[in-house]
Amino acid sequence: MVINMKKIIYFLLLVFLNYYLFSDETDDLNNNELTFEEAQKKHESESPVFLQKGGMLRPGEHSFYIRTNDEYTGFSTLFVGYRYGLTDYFNFGIEGGASPIPHVYLAAIVLHFKIYETPNKLLFVGVRSKSGYKYQDIDMTTGFWPSIVGDNYLKLTRNGLYFIPEFTVAFRFGKYRRFALYHTIYPRFDFDFFDRDNPVYVLFSPITAGFEVRFPKKRFGWSFAIEAGYAFPLPWNSIPAGKWVNFPSLANVSFNYKFGDKFYSKENMQKYKR
Repeated sequence: MVINMKKIIYFLLLVFLNYYLFSDETDDLNNNELTFEEAQKKHESESPVFLQKGGMLRPGEHSFYIRTNDEYTGFSTLFVGYRYGLTDYFNFGIEGGASPIPHVYLAAIVLHFKIYETPNKLLFVGVRSKSGYKYQDIDMTTGFWPSIVGDNYLKLTRNGLYFIPEFTVAFRFGKYRRFALYHTIYPRFDFDFFDRDNPVYVLFSPITAGFEVRFPKKRFGWSFAIEAGYAFPLPWNSIPAGKWVNFPSLANVSFNYKFGDKFYSKENMQKYKR
């Protein structure tokens, strides 16, 4: 009985050593047998990175972006931002914006959270929150502008904080999961420091539809997104007529640059050089 136990122990040790010594070597061999295109397709499809609302940055990756947004003023406000991937489920960012209309400035902290993602990466569900400061002092009551948006909106002062929690569902598709269609729902809360008559504005957007594409295929370091939506006050008459943007947000666009992807590091790329 003792001899049999020793044989069993020796056999188990042999199996363990065989697995420990040669399993990694086998995996490396399989990876080295992949062409660059095959390895890239595996990398990008299993962990696609979308830089607006279609997904998340991987841990340790960075992103800079420029985007427009007319939901605040009715005119294209230009934003510049930075985003960092802390974990697979949480990204952190900061951004600042200014409008061509005089004296419209915004600054915000942006938090991204992944709620759910299917194993095949087709479906993504996430939440993004923007909280920051907005200063707006507009007087454009001369010329042709009043006939378009009204006197009240063109002579408007707001000085305070804003908070926007967004819920997004995105569908990613195509080779390398290059494309994403997404739908966002959000309320927007504007808090004014000095307006005693209207200290809080609440606007709600039931739909913001967007499309994002990643490029170029060489390393997918960029993405372009375009979106449009509509928002209205809650309750409907809670904001005086002419003091909110009473037309849809039109064709907001963003250009995003990403770096820090370890797959494209010099050390890893050496494996695929012939």
